[in-house]
Amino acid sequence: MTRAPKTADALNHLGGDRRTTDLVVNAIRDRVITGELVAGTRVSQDALAAEFNVSRTPVREAILRLQEEGFLEIIPYKGTVVRSISHGFVEEVYALRIQLEGLAARIGAPHLSDEQIRRMEAIERETDELSEIVNNPVFVELNRDFHYSLYEASQWSELVRFIDPMFSHGQRLTLHYQTRVPNDRFSRATRDEHGAILDACRRRDGMGAERAMRAHLIRACGLLLSGKLEFDELVLIPLLLDGDELEMFRESFE
Repeated sequence: MTRAPKTADALNHLGGDRRTTDLVVNAIRDRVITGELVAGTRVSQDALAAEFNVSRTPVREAILRLQEEGFLEIIPYKGTVVRSISHGFVEEVYALRIQLEGLAARIGAPHLSDEQIRRMEAIERETDELSEIVNNPVFVELNRDFHYSLYEASQWSELVRFIDPMFSHGQRLTLHYQTRVPNDRFSRATRDEHGAILDACRRRDGMGAERAMRAHLIRACGLLLSGKLEFDELVLIPLLLDGDELEMFRESFE
């Protein structure tokens, strides 16, 4: 997917093709994801309007939308700031991703074209060439392309729209949520899990793609939360998962 422009020139260049508010939303969101805007940073409407060379109206609308998406929050006496990351927030994001992205994988896999499969295979070859994937923005983009090749094949535009903010939160977590899991373990798990998703996609096996996608996200959540809290402190995951999936999460978490 095309990434958002981040400069006033880029906004002006593309302004005729897309609504200015959408461009400002994407530009600010990208800065949060990449860490250019860190948690607690105050977001100034006037400063952004001046930087992007737009009126305050699209900036105000963009800030409201990003508050709804959970990237920004209002702090009394401080104003609008970049939202911090809590353990509960990580759990909630992945609880939603497991459900939504599992469904998108099930619907999308039977409709993948040969060209889309080849594209996913090419992305995985590029990923295999990376020496590290933890906190690596190149991996974050490749990972997004891999997942969205499958999700967009579903042609369920509303489902993909619901996935978008949660996936973006996942990108931010991958880049900036400190994990104690060694890079080689995280890399090995990701590559193995993407391989399982690809195998199901090659067969156009919707149910198999859903199982593989859920397993991928369950393990990712466990690795991100590993060492940060006790299992009995979790709220959503034990309610959402049972049987083999819950055991899978425990293995990654512990």
